[in-house]
Amino acid sequence: MSALDGDGRGYVQVSTQRLLGRKLFLWGMGAGGRKWQQWLTEPGHAHLEIQAGLARTQMQHVPMPAHTDWQWLEGYGYLQADPVRVHGQDWTAATGAVEESLEALLPRARLEADLEAAQSWVDAEPEIMQHGAGWGALEAQRAQTAAAGKGRPFAAASLGPLQAPWLALLEDGVLPEADPQQEPTTYMAQPQWRQLLEDALAAGRGHHWYSWYQLGVLRYAGGDYGGAREAWETSGACCDTAWSRRNLAVLAREENRIDEAVQQYRQATSLRPDLLPLVWECGQCLLETLPSATRQTTRQTTRIRLLEGRAAMVVHDFARVGRLLQERLVIDDLREGERSLSGLWVEYHEQRLAHEAGVPVDDDIRARVKEEFPVPAHVDFRMQAEV
Repeated sequence: MSALDGDGRGYVQVSTQRLLGRKLFLWGMGAGGRKWQQWLTEPGHAHLEIQAGLARTQMQHVPMPAHTDWQWLEGYGYLQADPVRVHGQDWTAATGAVEESLEALLPRARLEADLEAAQSWVDAEPEIMQHGAGWGALEAQRAQTAAAGKGRPFAAASLGPLQAPWLALLEDGVLPEADPQQEPTTYMAQPQWRQLLEDALAAGRGHHWYSWYQLGVLRYAGGDYGGAREAWETSGACCDTAWSRRNLAVLAREENRIDEAVQQYRQATSLRPDLLPLVWECGQCLLETLPSATRQTTRQTTRIRLLEGRAAMVVHDFARVGRLLQERLVIDDLREGERSLSGLWVEYHEQRLAHEAGVPVDDDIRARVKEEFPVPAHVDFRMQAEV
């Protein structure tokens, strides 16, 4: 796969046959897509990605059997090809031009031969330059297996503070208690870890808030929502924490118990009003019940300001929404294709015009908004022109 400029110069990625998938990724040619490309890079440049994978698309997966070894070799680098052919109308000629230049630069036979030659050293013990995270080492200890080979070691030295609680559960049969004011940083989802924790608590080991909290997460991951709720409630009985309250709120909201979700979120945010992601979640839930404004200390964050705009729209406080839209909010954690800003812009003008005319929003109002109040670039991150 290559990305070549008008002069036929640019970047190429190539691999042996194991990688079947190739993808050029950008955000489309609409205003929102172009905005994304500009937002993610330096001024005057456009961001795009080229990707490769085992499956043909990101929507697919390839099951890997146990005790299987899949290997491939990739190459990345600079490539130059005939620009006339590359950017001509004949797709076969364009790809052929790239193939010819690539074959001259890095013959396919050489890539395959290099992969074959790697078999002589792939299992040789490597020089460790830097350890990665210790999760592979922890899993190797849990499964009581050796490392995958000298060439791919999961060294015990890679185990660190993040793995320490789970290593203690594995070796000592108990999950250590954690500071309830500190946000939990590690989680497991494997049923084997759930069984270890279930057994420990059944034997009376580790009866504290953190064990029950983590057991709730494990039960939830396994689809046992009733068991998860019971575990988080038991955790709260041991020590009332924002973490269990928040999870109970999420579960209640998923099960459409909105009043209970609101109550749990209120309790969670009262315990940790400084935790902005929690305040944002609480605000999303409270919007459904038309709550009062969020705490003054967090009102100026952009997500909360956006939430304020949504709440103002519900009560037709158009002046407040208009002032907010003039502030040119920059939401740092905006997601791909998110339409929260552009949607608020369009809804504000549609509802305002309809309110002024004393009529519901209809096709005429929508057409007028599109013509008179097009979505400005600073709020437009849509993948398509429509909201």
